Formats: sequence, C-alpha cells, structure tokens
Amino acid sequence: STEGISVTGDGSRVADGNIIQGNLIGTDVNGTSVLANSGGINLGSSGNTNVQNTVVGTDGDGVNDAAEGNVISGNQNAITMEGATATVVAGNYIGVDITGTAPLGNGSETLVLYAGANNNRIGTNGDGVSDALERNIIANSGAEAIWIISGSNNNVVAGNYIGTDVTGTVAMSNPDGISIADSDNNRIGTDGSNDAFNSNERNVISGNNPGVRLSNANNTVITGNYIGTDATGAAALGNVTGIVIQGTSTDNRIGTNSDGIADTTEANLIAHNTGNGIEIEPMGGPATGISIRGNSIYAN
Repeated sequence: STEGISVTGDGSRVADGNIIQGNLIGTDVNGTSVLANSGGINLGSSGNTNVQNTVVGTDGDGVNDAAEGNVISGNQNAITMEGATATVVAGNYIGVDITGTAPLGNGSETLVLYAGANNNRIGTNGDGVSDALERNIIANSGAEAIWIISGSNNNVVAGNYIGTDVTGTVAMSNPDGISIADSDNNRIGTDGSNDAFNSNERNVISGNNPGVRLSNANNTVITGNYIGTDATGAAALGNVTGIVIQGTSTDNRIGTNSDGIADTTEANLIAHNTGNGIEIEPMGGPATGISIRGNSIYAN
C-alpha cells in the first residue's frame, strides 16, 4: 500500500484548509494492532507542494478536542510534509497505541518537514485553551522523531512528549528526538511571551539519542524544555546526549535571552543524560554565536 491519506496541490491549485481528525491510521479498528500503510499522512509531494492551513489532529478550540487526535502508528513514515505551510499537527498519538502506553512504532522518520515546509506548528500554541490536548506523543520511531530539513524555516515544536509514553514517565525511545538540518529560525519550546502559559509549551524530550540535534541550522531557539527527565522534572529519563550542535550552525540559543521577560520559563532543564548535557561539535565548519544561558544542567 501507499499513504493512508495523501493531500497534494499542484502548480496552479492549492490544497487549503483541510482537516484530518479522529482517525486510526496504520492500526486496526481498536487502535491496538498494526495494519501498516507505507506512509501514514502525506502533505505535499514532489512538484505538488501547495498544501497549506491543514489541521492534523485537534484544532484546540476547546470544543471536542479530546476526540480530534489521530493515532498514526505502524507505518513507514507517520507524517511527511513536503513544502506544506501554516499547518498544525496537534494532539496525535504517533508510534503508540490508542491508550498512549503501548509501543506500535513507525518504521523510519516519524514526522518529516522538508523542502520549504515553513511556518508550521507541531504541538500547542500555548494560549491556555486545550494546551495539554494539543500535545503530540511521538515515540518508538525507527529514525528521527521530528526531522526538519532542507530549508524548512520558522516552525514551532511546543508542548510535546518526544521519546516517552502519554504519561511522560516511561521511555519509548527514538534514535533522534528532534533533528534540524539546513533550516533556520525554528523554535523548540516556549516563546517566552511572559503570559501564564509558557510552561504549557514545554517539550519533554527524553529517552532519545540525542534529544536534540542541530546540523547547519541557524537562529534556532531551544527554550523551557525538560531534556533528560520525565514530565515532572524530578525523575531521570535520560537521553544519550541532551543537545548536539554540529557543522556550521550559528546564532542558536539554548535557554533565556536574558531580557528580563520570562527568563525563568525560558530556561531548559537538561539533566540525567548518560552522555553530555550539551555538545558543540563544529564538524565541517565553525559553530559560532551559540548562547547557553540560565539553564539547569546537572547529573549528566
């Protein structure tokens, strides 16, 4: 088989405003056993990339949000977004069963944004409405859990559990938690907007190898996350390495910008990783202008 769901535009027509909610994609009707597609959901394809304003999962409007998430498990890739823009992926169980506690996996990269997939949101918008229900559970991948590559810019990854079950306390590992390569201006975690909901944008990135990898990625912001602990921040659930920055990666920020606004909630907790908390490895080029401020980094 091919994709469970494929949405594409073409050079003259845009696939705009589609909604994919409440489905079991790659499992049986109970959401507990694998019946795989080659791919789960495909948004855009080579030469047919005009896909925008799509919602995969909950729209987070406070109405029936708990029923809107998809189970996307057992496929080769769960979601591929080639050139898709302004799309929301929220409230889905990806790589786990319908309970969020049993591993079903996806065979390769789980959620892939590439070829100019810009201005998309993976997880919550942190507006205080259904923020927890906008959380994606992304676990048991064959390769990267979230892979942002090839000029995919200005994306947000916020409020997700990456490498754990639905409770955020049991490791269900991915090879890489989040990997960003050759892409700029992406955010992992909170925007530090000094509202009451910054902590809702926290990702738990634990049980992976590594938690976050940047390679030739610029102006990335990594803020307010738990990297190597469970969802409480109290118990160890380590990655092999917390964060790795490689290649010609410039002006990336890990932690607060020290502007006096929401500095505490911008701090990352980076702890209990079995290797280093943060590694900067300028393989193939210099890594410059890296800011590491205000974080709690211990027991690595």
